[in-house]
Parts: sequence; C-alpha cells; structure tokens
Amino acid sequence: MNKLVWLSSPLVGLYFVVSYYANNIVLFLPVQVLSSVVGAVILCSLITLAMYLLSKDKLMANLISVLIAVGVFTWGYNNMVSLVFMFGAIIIYFLKINNKIVVYLNRIALLLLVGLLIVPLFNIAVYHASLDYKPINDVISDTDSPDIYYIILDSYASNDIMASLGYDNSYFTGYLKEDGFVVEEDAFCNYPRTYISVPSILAMDYIDDPGDREYCYQSIQTNKVFEQAHELGYKVINLSSNWSGTEKILYADENYEVPQIINNSFSSQLWGSTLLRHFGIFPSMAEIQRKVILYQLDTLRQLPQQEDQPRFIFAHILIPHHACALFHGNGEIMEPNPSLTTEYVYFQHVDYINNQLEAVIDDIIGASPDSIIILQADEGISTSEFYNEMYSTGWVNDTKLMKQRAFILSAYYLPREIEIPQSSVNTFRTVFREFLGCDYENLDEIFYYPKVYITKGTGNPSKEFYDATDIIK
Repeated sequence: MNKLVWLSSPLVGLYFVVSYYANNIVLFLPVQVLSSVVGAVILCSLITLAMYLLSKDKLMANLISVLIAVGVFTWGYNNMVSLVFMFGAIIIYFLKINNKIVVYLNRIALLLLVGLLIVPLFNIAVYHASLDYKPINDVISDTDSPDIYYIILDSYASNDIMASLGYDNSYFTGYLKEDGFVVEEDAFCNYPRTYISVPSILAMDYIDDPGDREYCYQSIQTNKVFEQAHELGYKVINLSSNWSGTEKILYADENYEVPQIINNSFSSQLWGSTLLRHFGIFPSMAEIQRKVILYQLDTLRQLPQQEDQPRFIFAHILIPHHACALFHGNGEIMEPNPSLTTEYVYFQHVDYINNQLEAVIDDIIGASPDSIIILQADEGISTSEFYNEMYSTGWVNDTKLMKQRAFILSAYYLPREIEIPQSSVNTFRTVFREFLGCDYENLDEIFYYPKVYITKGTGNPSKEFYDATDIIK
C-alpha cells in the first residue's frame, strides 16, 4: 500500500471536484467538469512534488501535501478549517515524526479518501441513470426552411419600463422597426426568474412546479423546442452562455464555446472558492462573461455565411443584466466600482448591446434576408428599489416593481406579417405553426409571480406562484 499512498494528494483534488459536481449536479453537464478534474489532479501532484523536493522523504511529502491540498480546497467554505490544515502541514514538516507513524497516517488518509469518493460518485451515477434522455437523431435535410435566430437578452425591459426609469430606448426599437421587425410593446414574460422563464419558453408551456429548480434545469437540456426543430430538419446550435442552464444544452447539435481553458461556470465557481482565487490565477466572473458575450456576438455575425442546412441558432446573452459590471455604452470595459448604481450599470449595458446588435442584425439580414430573428428577454429589470425590498422582507408585491420584472423587449423579424404573441410561452407555438406547418395552439397568456420572492437561506422564490396577470395589466 505504501506505493499507492502517492495517490492520496491527487485524490484530494478529485474528491473536491467530484463532490462539488455531485452537490450541484442539476446545474452542469459532465463535460463541463473534466477540465477541473484534470486541473485539480495536476495541482495536487505538483504540491506533492514540491514537498518531496523540500523534504526528500516520499511518505512525509505525501502526508504534508494532503493537508495542504485540503487547506487549498476548503478555503472558500471555512477559512479557519483551511488554516488548521495548513498549520498542521507546517507542524508535521518541522517535527521529526516517527517513520512508522507517517506510514500509518498515509494509509489512513488513502483509505479515507477512497471511502469519501464512493459517496459522490455513487450519487452521480444514480442521478444520470435516472435521467430519461431521448436521443436526438441526426437529420440532414434539403428543406428550404428559413434559419431561425432566437436571441435572449437577459433582463431587457420594455420601452415603457425604461422610460419610467428615465431612459429613452425608442431609438433602438425604432431601428428595429425600420429593419422590418415587429415590436410587441406590451410583451411580458411568464415568470420573473431566468431559471423558470427559459425552461418555459423552450417547453412552449407553463412549468408544473416552478419552485423545483432541478426540474427546471433538466427541462432545458431536453427541451421541446430543440426537439421539434430537429424533427423539422434543423441543425440546432447553442451559443454557450456563462450561465449554467444554457452553457451547454444536451439537445443541441453543437455548443459553440469560447476557446479557452477556464471558461465555464463550473470551473469559475469551483476555483473561485479555493485559496487560489487570491493569487489572480483565474479570471474573474466579469472577465469570463465579457469574453463569452464578445464571442457570442462575433459568432452571430459569422453564422449567416455558413452551411446550407437550415439552422436553429439559440443565444442566451447575459446582458443587459447587471450582476457584473461589464461594458460602458461605447464598448470600453467597465471596472467594478461600489459607487456605480444598479441603474447606471444596467443602462450602460443597454447602450452597449443596442450598438452591438445593430451590426449583428444588419449582417444576418444582409446575408440571409429570409431568416426568422427573435429578440426577447427572459425577464424584466431588477432595480435598486426592487433589491432593497427583496432582501429586507423577501416579499416584493408592489405593483410598480412587479411590472418592472414582467414587461420585456419582444421583437420579431418574420417572412410575413402575422399577429405576434404577447408573452414568451407562445413564441415558438406561433413560429412553428405559422411558418413551419406545426399544429400548435396558443396558450392563455399568464404572468405567474411567487408568493414569496426570496426565501431565507436559499435565495430561491417560494414554491407557490399565483396568477398576477391582472395586477400588472
């Protein structure tokens, strides 16, 4: 067993990666975890090598490296626990412990790590075995169906809502109309949370249990819209976002990603919780998000000139959402600054994405004028007033604030004029029926709102939602 104890330190890294994935399994696909597995194993192996070069004792080096590795990975969970392991490594290094004790401790560490790994690996296996993923057949079609571009602009509010906050967005919707878009001025989302709204759009239906986050994330992976697009002969392309729900989608033929090593939300969340986050080794969430958005926009401009098979292009762009300060309106990078208000960041993002979308739309229409292009938000804006109310009470039942969350941008560029739906649950029911011959009827258009917007300890809304359509209208 003494030869196997060299595995202990790499097993520490493997355990923390696998355990993090098992605890958040509904948010990620296995392929998103692979780079972190490799990185953790390499990091822990390098720690072991460094300790051996210092101590010249293989078993001592391995024991010390195990303690250091645990300290590195537990830093974001409990700093004191992390420091205990670090100091333990220092004490063992300077104390001349009996060799038999070192051998004994190494064996215990190895057996303990193997035992700990069994639990998350078993849970992961059970979870994936329980999923009923319907395989998508490859479809090569000579159909002359139009390309479909569905672009979700995260948290992009309607003109009226922006005007009530002092911002005039009529210049952009005016541009859209001049280019042939129909803008539904009174459009609203069906749920005021991304993780519920996006599954609802892609299911073309309301969510049975909107409080079940696991179900919502799963339904994105095997969604009805992508399945229907395949059956109609489309190649489905997802321009990966930096949000775990739409970063990789199982039913997409291709997930276009930013070509970099640490570029997915799993990696940024995992490594952001370790001691390494203080050394500037990994990019910040804002840096990653900027790269992803730039890549999505650049790819959208290139796609019209590729392939003959009709394509369904899905792009969930995390802007103008203001979770991270990303860009000024002129395209310059916006550096984090506590003095920046929520509204300032948001409207700078609106300016930025408006400017970028004009170039994207011109390129798509110029190369493929018969395309279907839909610009739509998943939810409305969250203002400073909304956040203050939400975090102080958990209840946000003020009609004005509810409207800010409900009313969204919704614009359609279509081959011919039709009556467009007011809410996003009917977006693809309408498109598939009117332009691709499918037999879908529109559903009643309802805005569902949680009885409690955020519950203590979870950050999630209550499981109970009610029909608030009459309130916002």
